[in-house]
Amino acid sequence: MKKFGLFLGLMLVLLGGAVAAREKAVVKIGSMQQKGKDVAFAVVGSQYFRIGGNIYVLHIGDREFAHGRVSKSNGKGTVTYYIPLAEFNKLQDGTNVYLTYGRSGHETEQKLEGMSKEPNFPCWMLGKLSKEQLVK
Repeated sequence: MKKFGLFLGLMLVLLGGAVAAREKAVVKIGSMQQKGKDVAFAVVGSQYFRIGGNIYVLHIGDREFAHGRVSKSNGKGTVTYYIPLAEFNKLQDGTNVYLTYGRSGHETEQKLEGMSKEPNFPCWMLGKLSKEQLVK
């Protein structure tokens, strides 16, 4: 019985350490570059972006952009969204920007903010849109 208790205790320590070691990736706005009639809006992460049954969705204000291209380099990830310039120009400067993995319906600003604070929920608050960062 002592061996079983020791084994169970060891398993709990190992499993607890594995869960604690998995931290939410740090994700932020990388760059915005005008490429012809589009803006390449890059989101960068401290870890590569896993591809599964969902997609990464960029939320800027009340707009959603779901067609991103995922790439990885040196263990870090990038998702690049190509936003039509006319659409980008309509976006409000200073608007909060979020990234989610998948869609759960019509996300509101309040819902996105709450989800981004959850440590195990795939939603990140990236900061505020600053059109001054756009490289032409």
